Amino acid sequence: MRDNNADWLKLAVGRGLQALVVLHLDGGPSSETVTQTAGIWYRVLKKWPVGWNEELDRQRLTEAFLALAGQSQRWPSPSQLRALLPSRVYPQAQLSAPDYPEAKARANREKIKALMKTAFKQF
Repeated sequence: MRDNNADWLKLAVGRGLQALVVLHLDGGPSSETVTQTAGIWYRVLKKWPVGWNEELDRQRLTEAFLALAGQSQRWPSPSQLRALLPSRVYPQAQLSAPDYPEAKARANREKIKALMKTAFKQF
């Protein structure tokens, strides 16, 4: 059985490294070793203490590779990528709208009006 979680991560690492290869940075891998280089980077990232999650990590990995490409003059190491990896942004859970019957709301408004009339009579 294939690990779909690994598939997205391999693809993200491959795309990020492709962008770096196109820049022809000093110290970059030769065309003969690019595939092996991607494999090593993938294995290194898998060893990080990160439970990789496509929903939480794909975009931040893309951003880290883009930042790395923007600031590197020499071929970078995975540790440089890790230093640029943004923090995770967790989606906010959305609560459903409460089920509040109109009749109950109307009764509560009337009760509040009565309480306010009583409270202001004391002044």
